[in-house]
Amino acid sequence: MPAATKSYSGITPEKWKRITSAAELYGIRIDAHTGQGESYGITLSWSWEPARKRLTVSIVESTLMPDADALATSPASPADVFLVACLINQIVENA
Repeated sequence: MPAATKSYSGITPEKWKRITSAAELYGIRIDAHTGQGESYGITLSWSWEPARKRLTVSIVESTLMPDADALATSPASPADVFLVACLINQIVENA
């Protein structure tokens, strides 16, 4: 099943530190450049490439507001993807 994925550029070490601190406020502990974590029924994976200053985040699984048709083809419904994208953007943009 495909995951909803978004990449962010310009993620410096200083911004990465702020992102990891902000993510903890939402219950997602990030203690490595690559990993996976779960909070509020959503499982995310991430990969930060310091040399490229790129962060890639994927929604691996979601149990929020399940939509049977969407779940048949994707691990997350469109509403889940929107909510998580808003959360991730909030963390990254405010870091």
